Amino acid sequence: MKQSAIIITISLLTGCATTLSDKALSVQLADTNMVKECQLLNTVEGSSTVSGLMISQGIQNARNEAIEKAAELGATHIVITNSIGGSSPYVSGNAYKCN
Repeated sequence: MKQSAIIITISLLTGCATTLSDKALSVQLADTNMVKECQLLNTVEGSSTVSGLMISQGIQNARNEAIEKAAELGATHIVITNSIGGSSPYVSGNAYKCN
């Protein structure tokens, strides 16, 4: 019984996580110095419904969504400009294409 409860808990916790596509895995997190010679493509945003005790996972899910959107634009880099936790995790950033 105890082992079943542990397995169910682990399944629930990992079920809330998002993973990046292969294309999004190539997008690098950057700071403004790294992208000053790059082309700004657009602002991207991400959000998540995961909050409460799992807020860090909610923020990561929101970040992953923003990175996925940057990848769809053809970005090579993303600079995160805003990250908010709370009951509605939200991340925004600027997507850049660097040569």
